[in-house]
Amino acid sequence: MKNIKNENGISLVIVLLITVVFAVLGLAIIGLSLSNIKQINVSETKLQSVELAEMGITYYETALQNIIDKTENEMASISIELPKDDSLTDEEYEKLLIEKYKDKTIETLKNNIESSLLLKKEEVMDVTSKGRFEAETLLEDPISNHTLIIKLTSKGFRDYEKSTSTINSEVKISIENLTIPTITGSNIDYRVSITEPKVNNKCTKTFGSESCKYFESVSINNSQVQLNSTEIVVEGALSSNANFNGGIQNNSTLYIKGSASFYRPIGSIKESKIFIGGAAFFENINDIQNDSVIVINGDADFTQPIKLNKATILIESNGTFKNINDIQNDSKIIVNGNANFTAPISNFNASTIFIKNNATFNNINGMQNDSKIIVNGDADFTDNINNFNRSSIYVNGNANFFNKHINNFSNSSKVCVKGQITGLPSNKSYNIFSFLEDQNSYKKNCSLNASTETPFSLKLNSKVSHKYQ
Repeated sequence: MKNIKNENGISLVIVLLITVVFAVLGLAIIGLSLSNIKQINVSETKLQSVELAEMGITYYETALQNIIDKTENEMASISIELPKDDSLTDEEYEKLLIEKYKDKTIETLKNNIESSLLLKKEEVMDVTSKGRFEAETLLEDPISNHTLIIKLTSKGFRDYEKSTSTINSEVKISIENLTIPTITGSNIDYRVSITEPKVNNKCTKTFGSESCKYFESVSINNSQVQLNSTEIVVEGALSSNANFNGGIQNNSTLYIKGSASFYRPIGSIKESKIFIGGAAFFENINDIQNDSVIVINGDADFTQPIKLNKATILIESNGTFKNINDIQNDSKIIVNGNANFTAPISNFNASTIFIKNNATFNNINGMQNDSKIIVNGDADFTDNINNFNRSSIYVNGNANFFNKHINNFSNSSKVCVKGQITGLPSNKSYNIFSFLEDQNSYKKNCSLNASTETPFSLKLNSKVSHKYQ
């Protein structure tokens, strides 16, 4: 058999085989590259849809923070008052008032959210021609500890719905800090008290001649009475038709657990104390001085002029004053109800009148040397205020001046009113600051004591949690 040794054409076969191999490898590499590119595009699209969903969450969280800021500002101008309840201590009253402020804060926040566009469902915003997000909000009912819960759902779409990402977010808004403003921020001691004397022996002598206790109500009809370094406790009421010509002095204490009526003058009260557990009626007190204190747990009626010189009158209910001839040298009149001054207050010097509720003033003559009138409720000034020098009037409610004048109004004096001001004479210019007209000016000039006064402060805290889908 003849061998065939002709190798012509083998090179062509080898070239073809190599070409096929490289073609297959090239196609494989190209396919792998295209697959990687597609995977990268899918990942980028997914990431962009997540970013779009996050954009929706950020948009609503920013809008929600604006509403929180708005609520804090609104609450700073809201005044809440509670009905008077004599059974509550000051601490209990303040706690109850703070709870009311918290209730009002959550109510205001809820109303602001509901009146905004935050609760509009399926809020759609086109970010680019190929991207958008849809956001939906749900406001749950407030829970017991003054907290609102808002649930946000944001969906991000990319490349005409090819990629979708969802983020569920929960925002809890709670009251982090709340302090309420008090107009009693000066250095006035409002906690005046008188301790019951420790006397147990029954009174057997003329009233005022010994330290003793009456175990029942007492009626005094002596022509003249004097207490001098004497302590007397009356378990019931006291009615006096006697003249206290000698006064009540030298660390004497008259402690009456019931009501008291003094139908004749009391000469003077010096370095002494009177406590009345019920209502009180005074025909006339010539002088109250030298750290003397009168505490009355019920209503009080002073029908004739009185003078205070470094003395204090505390009335836990309502007070009526016919005339105050002098109130000076750090004297204080404190009325924790309403007060009516039916006749002029004269010689008002370096002293304070504080009224917890509403007050009516007839005429004020000579208010000077850092004297203060502080009214937590409304105040009516039915007659002129004369010689108003280096002194202040603070009214936490409304003030009506009945078109009466404030004469000799010095630049160092001021009137601060948080509510409405009416009845100011149009032809006069006074140093009066109104919270409703100019809050910044009011806050700048109307602090009773900048170092100790507690302003209104509200801080709402929001906690956010996210869940990606």
